[in-house]
Amino acid sequence: MAGKKKERKTELIAALDVRDLRSEKSMLDELKGLVTYYKIGISLFTAEGPKAVELVLKNDGQCAVYDERPRKCQRYACDDCRSEGP
Repeated sequence: MAGKKKERKTELIAALDVRDLRSEKSMLDELKGLVTYYKIGISLFTAEGPKAVELVLKNDGQCAVYDERPRKCQRYACDDCRSEGP
């Protein structure tokens, strides 16, 4: 083992804070091979449900996490209302 350096692998968690499956798929394609773990954002999960998780798993994602913190939910709800206003 002397003289051999052990390569450290950094694991990243990519936030899929998008609003639809098409945008999610685009991010997954761009990050393929670079990222293993993903966090499903509240807007995406609310809009697409379990399909968002299934898409991560079908695209070689090792783990999909749904972020359901109430404080974050309120902030996204407000952003959604503003973007759909007159």
